Amino acid sequence: PLYGPRGKAENEPAMKMRNGFTQGTTYLGRVLVSAWRMVKQNPKKDVKKFDTITPPKDEPWTVRLNVLAGAHLPFDSDLSVELAWLHHSSVSKSKKGTKGSVTFNEELKELQVQVPPTNIPDLFVYLRYGDKQVAYIRMPVTSLKQSVLTVPVWKSLKVDAVFEAISKDKVAGDLLFMIQVAPTPQIGERAPLIRPSLMPCTLYTFLYQAKDLPALDKSEGNMDPFVTVSFCGASMRFPTIENTRYPVWNTYKSVEVDVIQPMELAPRISISVIDEDTTSNDFAGRFEVDAKDICEKQTEPKWYDLELDGKTVPGAVLCSFLLVPMTTQYTPPKSIVPSSVERVVEFTIIGLRNLSPFAYIPITHPYVVCELYNQKFKTKRSRKPTGTNPNFIECATFRVSLPVDPKYAEPLQISVYDDRLVSFPLIATCSIPLAPFYDPLVRRSTAFVARSLSKMDIPVKDPSSAVMSSAAVAAAAVAATDAAPLLKTHKEENDEENNEEEAGEGDLDSSAKYMEGRKALPCELEDTLTVKPFHEVMLYRQTSSATRPVGLIKGNLFILPPGAPDSYPRPFSHEEFEHPKHYLVRVYIIRGVNLIAKDENGLSDPLLEVSLGRKKIFDKESLRPRTINPEFHCFYELDCILPGQSHLKVAVYDSDAMRVELIGQTEIDLENYFFSEEWHKYAKKPLEKRALWNDLSPTPQGQLEMWVDIIDPRLKSVLKPTDISPPKRCQFQARIVIWKAEGILSGDYVGDMSDMYFTVELAGNGKSEQQDTDIHWRATKGKGSFNYRLLFDVELPMKNPRLTFQAWDQDIIGSNDALGEAIINPKFLERTLITAYRKKCAAWLRMTPDGDVLQQTSEWIHLRHPERGDAGKVLVDVEFLPIEMVKRKPAGSGRSSPNSNPYLPPALRVQWNFMRPDLILMKLIGPELFMKLKCGMICAICCMVMGVLLYFLGQFASILALCI
Repeated sequence: PLYGPRGKAENEPAMKMRNGFTQGTTYLGRVLVSAWRMVKQNPKKDVKKFDTITPPKDEPWTVRLNVLAGAHLPFDSDLSVELAWLHHSSVSKSKKGTKGSVTFNEELKELQVQVPPTNIPDLFVYLRYGDKQVAYIRMPVTSLKQSVLTVPVWKSLKVDAVFEAISKDKVAGDLLFMIQVAPTPQIGERAPLIRPSLMPCTLYTFLYQAKDLPALDKSEGNMDPFVTVSFCGASMRFPTIENTRYPVWNTYKSVEVDVIQPMELAPRISISVIDEDTTSNDFAGRFEVDAKDICEKQTEPKWYDLELDGKTVPGAVLCSFLLVPMTTQYTPPKSIVPSSVERVVEFTIIGLRNLSPFAYIPITHPYVVCELYNQKFKTKRSRKPTGTNPNFIECATFRVSLPVDPKYAEPLQISVYDDRLVSFPLIATCSIPLAPFYDPLVRRSTAFVARSLSKMDIPVKDPSSAVMSSAAVAAAAVAATDAAPLLKTHKEENDEENNEEEAGEGDLDSSAKYMEGRKALPCELEDTLTVKPFHEVMLYRQTSSATRPVGLIKGNLFILPPGAPDSYPRPFSHEEFEHPKHYLVRVYIIRGVNLIAKDENGLSDPLLEVSLGRKKIFDKESLRPRTINPEFHCFYELDCILPGQSHLKVAVYDSDAMRVELIGQTEIDLENYFFSEEWHKYAKKPLEKRALWNDLSPTPQGQLEMWVDIIDPRLKSVLKPTDISPPKRCQFQARIVIWKAEGILSGDYVGDMSDMYFTVELAGNGKSEQQDTDIHWRATKGKGSFNYRLLFDVELPMKNPRLTFQAWDQDIIGSNDALGEAIINPKFLERTLITAYRKKCAAWLRMTPDGDVLQQTSEWIHLRHPERGDAGKVLVDVEFLPIEMVKRKPAGSGRSSPNSNPYLPPALRVQWNFMRPDLILMKLIGPELFMKLKCGMICAICCMVMGVLLYFLGQFASILALCI
């Protein structure tokens, strides 16, 4: 089927329909197409004319439409409904309505249509104003449900933009109809026309406020909103609130209406938000409420999101409704203004960060305007340290009456302007909801992160210590060196021991010297901070096409009882912000983890770029070819001013011969680190795993392992950079002894026996080696004896180590059977390897967290089978020792010479005595089967003896009979 605009209109909506960019509003015709695939040697030459295609035969269908009523229609006179299918149509009589409500109650003439058996064209129901089709409903025949076919339903109309007959501040409305469509032999009788009755009622609308409305007045960044409510031909309008995107009404209105009965057939209540202008009003959005849900019971106030053309748009309205029959007595409340209490809202504006240019011109002299409950506060303009990252350090205080219920609280509105001498353009806006800060007695630390809103439940115990003085920063910087401090408290020593233990249980990079005493985090550091030093709110700028982020604002917001501001300590010292200082930022990048492959070979050629403010370092020396897990071990130093330009960006690129393509980047807000008390508590800044992001994908593009340090530049000569060179690799030998096994699953289906052997795989550093023990032939009852040594040459430190034990049953014919498997916990294995590497001594695997890896011991390893569950256990020794110790403590593979360290006695297995074939047979087939076979042989021999005796007795009886 082909669809498009009606008529020969040449306007933009019509052209979009013809080109397939928007949905067509009229059926134009159909094209019969047949296609198939043929394999040809010469596709261009080997072409022949196809035979004539016989089109499929059309089938007779019938469609019937009973139209009952219309609601929220854009016109009140000369309205009719048209049913169209293919090139057939039927039109109702013209009707006149009242305030968008029309009663039709008409059966349209049924249409007899010849329809193709497949790809059935869609049905169209049009709303006609005069002779123009101003709105439509398009319905695929295959999607019409049984309820739509037999029960009247309300359907929303869509505006036909080709005719431009409906103004922007109106909607197309809804139609109540019943439709029947089916093949003519199956259509049955026509459904009777339902004539709904009317019941007089009173509709109460309780309107409280709206939020996040679109800035339809672009010059001022606001709008002049008013709200209209329409239902069953009646409407009400709430007053206009000028120049705001967060209007507050706190009032209600009522209107008498005649509601269609039964209530299931009543139209939905339509609520519209409109921006009032001097020339023409702008439609902001609408939402609908089901009438049967508000009948005789007032609903709780609820936030309703606005919609436009079936899509959710910015803005929401807080309101409730009540529909009361005229026969029911109801006394409305005198006022719906929420109860409130006196409070002080204090918002300290720290500064703006990363402001985007406005009209292609960089921001030079920005200032901030805060508004709350019609009270405004304006900061001074600032360009310190820069116009795109200015500091303000001003406190906006609002003494207001806040609603007791936070649901009714207005948000704090923030507008950012740029002073350009001749103009003051609005460059960004945002709002901060007060509900997360609703604790009038306790100051809560609630962080507004740029991507999401998260409420922290841990208050600041000592707000005055959130920011350290310059002397304290210097002292902390001295303590942050990799060299041991001259003086340590008992607590610091315990913290370092705990950090070392945690590092020892982490990645094997902990074996490097720079990881001694340094904690390795599995995530980004900011995710572990329980108290954020600032509230960060994303700033947005609305354009004609979309709303996009253009920066963020930093500050601290608190809600306090009256008189509290002077008695409460501040979470930071203003002096630290009023006089920004120079600092030295040290960036340590260790490696990339699982980067996205950019090349066809499944790898990348990553290199690094580090930027802070205007300084950018594109490090060509960091190129690591053909890898997605690059080992960078790169160090960078950059200057910064705090507070100020604080966003450190680290990007990873894929470098090719002709181009450089971004893999992903991570961004660190240095202010959130430097002014965090928790960050300063780290004696050595922890190793982070930071996700890399790319605007082209919603998922991380890999990770970077890195950390950042911030020091006073005057201490640069004292605090030497940490040496992050890769740890020196050393040769070690892994000695794994398989002693014995118990409870191993049986590999043979008879005799509870198996020909058991073990496989050990040791993997790491991108390599893997596998070795097998000898075979314990005919092991019974899951018990195996091996006393077998396996030797592996390894190189430490080992990245991503893995040790696997597998039990197998050897089969002479066919493939071997897996009996069980065990993968050693990486934490236990890494702890052993790290100890062996650091102390250059022998270390043994211990399967308990508190086990001493320096003491020789044997461990039981429990096996599992994916289908049969518990698969027994095996006793093993796992030892790692330096290559220097191998010569002093020699050991042979298996039980070969030199059989020492430790000595391996012969395995306890079957002894084959060829003088006793019965015992050999019993060992081969198992005791149970042997006893069954033995009993069977005895029975067979007895039967043979009895047969022989009976034969001779018969012969003897025959001879005796002849003699007689």
